[in-house]
Amino acid sequence: MVQIGDIHIGKTAAAGNPQVSLAEAQILWDFLLARYRCIEETQILQHLAHDPDFKFFIVREMDNTLKRQANELEKELNKIGLPLPKRPPKYVSDAVGSPDVFTDEYLFNQLYIGCGTYFDQLASAVKGLRNNDTLRKRFMKYLEREMEIYDNLIKFGKLKGWLDVPPMYNPH
Repeated sequence: MVQIGDIHIGKTAAAGNPQVSLAEAQILWDFLLARYRCIEETQILQHLAHDPDFKFFIVREMDNTLKRQANELEKELNKIGLPLPKRPPKYVSDAVGSPDVFTDEYLFNQLYIGCGTYFDQLASAVKGLRNNDTLRKRFMKYLEREMEIYDNLIKFGKLKGWLDVPPMYNPH
């Protein structure tokens, strides 16, 4: 049977949920765990940040996207009957440490590096999702959203002077 969008072509005993391979189930579980970790790290960054614009950026660009994607992945894992990884805490306590320990520039660069690393993981997942077209499309949308966030992160970092931008090359 071949699935194109929501249409199934070919012979099947019964029309049901699209099947997921073992590798695809692992990708779903791993990416939900990654989203959970990013949610927790984002909460920590927001707690430690000083700059109000940076705090707003974290919530608008990161937190909302991460939670929405985690909810979607939870639904997929529940649909195929896999247990969910341990969820992150709902709130980060003041025990995280003093916000004065880290500069906003350092926190921004941690976010920038993490966002860039996630590209490779998403691209690898898209390549690995060969059986389930719906899941592959969802991960392609995640990659597209991650690129939008990354682009906005670069613009924000340049605006604040926190992004190390190489000098322009002039051979003369």
